[in-house]
Amino acid sequence: MIAAVSASWGWYQSQPRPVAAKFYVTSPARTEIETKDAKPNPVRIEFNLSVAPLAAVDKEITQGISTTPEVAGKWRWEADRVLVFQPRDDWPVGVEYRVSFQRSLFVSNVRLEEQGATFHTAAFAAAFEEARFYQDPVDPNGRRITATLRFSHPVDPAQLDIASLLAAHVA
Repeated sequence: MIAAVSASWGWYQSQPRPVAAKFYVTSPARTEIETKDAKPNPVRIEFNLSVAPLAAVDKEITQGISTTPEVAGKWRWEADRVLVFQPRDDWPVGVEYRVSFQRSLFVSNVRLEEQGATFHTAAFAAAFEEARFYQDPVDPNGRRITATLRFSHPVDPAQLDIASLLAAHVA
């Protein structure tokens, strides 16, 4: 009896083990609004092993992956180790997304260490590039500051609150 258990255990130990794949997510950079016809940057998920079915490489993925909150766009395998999501519209500012994978998305002999991932879209940023103080040489009370501001995302000038920006940079 002990010999049978020992032999069974030896056989079990010699069986191939599922491979545990790791991955890392590259969050999308802000869209380069300075260029004409700029497209939103994609999310890239890169795996340390070949995990995609070869027949699915360079094809759109319509099932087996979901994003919370939902966002319109297309998932596709760029290579057997690279999964890419291209959004239809520009990313909202500073939002956290959760990506969930279903088992059917990957080849059968690979298991993931984690079944999902999170990523963040670019946060809003404002910076002073240049500031100058001006005093009128004729009127000693005529003083003003001119400043050049740079924003990471489009800003409506009518809604720009300069006092808040100054307070954040002075504090």
